[in-house]
Amino acid sequence: MVAPFQGERFADVERLSRVIAPPYDVIDTGERTQLAALDEHNIVHVMLPEAPEGRSPDARYAVAAELLARVLADFCANADRKMIGARKRPQVALELFQEFHFDDVFFGGHEIAERHFEVSCA
Repeated sequence: MVAPFQGERFADVERLSRVIAPPYDVIDTGERTQLAALDEHNIVHVMLPEAPEGRSPDARYAVAAELLARVLADFCANADRKMIGARKRPQVALELFQEFHFDDVFFGGHEIAERHFEVSCA
C-alpha cells in the first residue's frame, strides 16, 4: 500500500544538527548514546526509545510517542497545520509511466525501457 503523508519541518534551524540522526537500522548502541546526549529532542529518542529507569521496558513506546507529540507541537512549522494535531490532507499525485527510446551510444543500438514512479505532495 502506498499512502501519502505530509512531512514536518523543524522550525528551530539552529538546533537542527543536534536533533537529526541517521536511519535507525544503522545506529549502534554507542552512536545511539552519543546522539541521545546531543539534545533531549534528538529523533533517536523516538526511533530507538529507551524506558525510563524504574519503568517497564514496554514504557519506552509511550515515552517515544509523548516526545514525538511534544516535538511536533513545539518545534515543527507546517504551514498547512491550522492547529496542533489538525492536518489538511495533502494533495497527492502518483504517476507510473514507462518510456522507450533507442540508444546506440551506450547500449549498442538496443531499445531501452525506463520505468518511473513519481509521487508529489502539495
